[in-house]
Order: sequence, then structure tokens, then C-alpha cells
Amino acid sequence: MSLLPASEVAAIAEKVSDLTTRTHLQEWYGMDKRKQTQDELKAIVDKGDMDELKNRLCKRLAFGTAGLRGNMGAGFNRMNDVVVLQTSQGLCTYVLKSLGDMAKERGVVIGLDGRHNSQRYA
Repeated sequence: MSLLPASEVAAIAEKVSDLTTRTHLQEWYGMDKRKQTQDELKAIVDKGDMDELKNRLCKRLAFGTAGLRGNMGAGFNRMNDVVVLQTSQGLCTYVLKSLGDMAKERGVVIGLDGRHNSQRYA
């Protein structure tokens, strides 16, 4: 559930003419629990920078050999709480499907490093 009232999310979304971007914006507001990132996207919409909005919402960060890497900020194409949670859930699903009960018995290791917000995400 968004921190913003549904009427305010609807008013922000109405400013976005591209249906796909608007849909992703509404999905984002439904998942994001941080005022900072919600305000960040609202500012992009208010500025009318639809190319930036589309880049942040209609693309995804790739999970590579070094994990997730990208600019910090709001949107599915940035590093933030929503993306880390979604990626973690996807990894859990993969491990459980691949290893079954063995994964439940052995567990997993969650590490962190010196990158910005690493401790928060761990």
C-alpha cells in the first residue's frame, strides 16, 4: 500500500499519457514504502520528464555475476528497497525450486559489503 492516498496517486498517474508507463507508475506506488523515492518519482512527473520516467519504470536492473548494480533511486531500473525485495524473492523462489527441501535444511548466507545501503538491504 502506498504512503500516498489513492486519490493523490491517481492524480500523479493522470499526468502520464503513456499507458505502460502509467501502469508501472501505479504499480510502483503500490509497492514502495519510502517517502523519499515516492517523492522522487512525483518530481519527475511534475517536471514532465517522461523519458526519464519511462527509463526508470519500464526497464529492469539486470542481475549479473556481481549481483545487482545500478544508480540509487526510485524505479524498477534503480537500486532501492522494492528492487532488492523483488530480486530477493525471485532468488528464494529459484533456490527452493532448484534445491527443494535441501535448501530449507541448509539455509542461505546473506552478506554485505561497503556499497551504499548494503547493510540496509542485507
